[in-house]
Amino acid sequence: MGDVSATETAIVYGLEPVWGAAFAWFLLGERWDNTTCIGAALVLCKLMFLFLVLCLCTRTALNSGVSSS
Repeated sequence: MGDVSATETAIVYGLEPVWGAAFAWFLLGERWDNTTCIGAALVLCKLMFLFLVLCLCTRTALNSGVSSS
């Protein structure tokens, strides 16, 4: 647990609904309708946005000499 950053943990837990739907499709043969696809796309877009923002904030803090932890 000490080797995983808070950002990585947030990304993994944020993808939980997408993983659940993917495993249901793969293992149980569940169908993805348009709403499910849109929801998965929104979750992925949210996580990509947050990851980019957090990376930029971390780089800015490191470049200015401020600790981000």
